[in-house]
Amino acid sequence: MTLSFKTQIDGEPTYFVHKIWNGLENILKISPDRLCIDWFGHLTSARIYFAINPDLAPKIHTIREDRKERWKPGTWIHFVINNRTPDRLQFAPVVKCVSVQKIKITYDNIPPLGRCASISVDGKYLFPTDIYLLAKNDGFDSIGDLLEYFNKDFEGKIVHWTDFKY
Repeated sequence: MTLSFKTQIDGEPTYFVHKIWNGLENILKISPDRLCIDWFGHLTSARIYFAINPDLAPKIHTIREDRKERWKPGTWIHFVINNRTPDRLQFAPVVKCVSVQKIKITYDNIPPLGRCASISVDGKYLFPTDIYLLAKNDGFDSIGDLLEYFNKDFEGKIVHWTDFKY
């Protein structure tokens, strides 16, 4: 099934493609150079296009709405940018979904603090250190960036393509 990723959020680059490639390096047990050769057959153009940066933290899952309960372990993941456009590009090898976890983000107004978010995964509330890890593993630079993107109550799934779980 197609997983489409944004290349920009609010005009700023996401580097999701690069971060996913960094995560795939770990699960496929091959270097980004080898991954480029295997997938594209031509190392130079792939490295120029993706400008692989080993300093970027790997993106090892994605958070999605799943009203129709389509995401399940074993579902094939097709990593795509520019979906449903003439510039559609599947930018990585197809891998299987390893697991899914339910995620819930809720906002409450708590005086005197104001608007506060809480995040639970599979019914367990996360501590701030776990929320930071969730944000990083989902490709965001900070908890603030994650909460700015998911800026209202949200229920969905974490789609994992590694063995990691919260």
